Amino acid sequence: MRTLALVLKKTPIREYDELITCYTELFGKRVFQAKSILRPTSKQAPHVGVFNLLDCSTVSSSNGGWPIMTSAMALQTYPSLKSNLAALASGYFFLEVIDRAIFENQPDLDLWKFILSELGRLEKLATKNASENVNWLANLRGRQSELAALLGYSSPTQLEEIVGSPFRSLHLLNKVLGLKTEIVGF
Repeated sequence: MRTLALVLKKTPIREYDELITCYTELFGKRVFQAKSILRPTSKQAPHVGVFNLLDCSTVSSSNGGWPIMTSAMALQTYPSLKSNLAALASGYFFLEVIDRAIFENQPDLDLWKFILSELGRLEKLATKNASENVNWLANLRGRQSELAALLGYSSPTQLEEIVGSPFRSLHLLNKVLGLKTEIVGF
């Protein structure tokens, strides 16, 4: 099968393999095995980075395990977002919410569009931040309620209750922004 996928996280397994957690356009959240991607000679490794939008092909595993990502080409890499620490921390928050609050194999076209628009917005803000001062906390709070509603929750703080623990990315964002008090519940 072939689909567009946004890389949410990567987890090393075995010596040269990784599990790639993605949110896909057609299938929702999926975990794929990328064989030999950690080899120094891997041609796919530069394409399969966190935040990258991929055009990828996958096949079912013969032993019933994770589907195998057979090819991937990065269509969008969000370079400004990745080079701005505040934008990166904000982006990690949204990816962590999607990874922890969404079940696998439940596609949602509205959520797909939200994720792509949010990363595009963060990319623009990261570029804008070079010339202007951006209020990252206000921007994050401005989108949190929209995301919670899209996921079917009445308030953003319910998400931390649902996943059972605080979002680690909020601690990172707090450190990056130099806030004196912790960002609580989103």
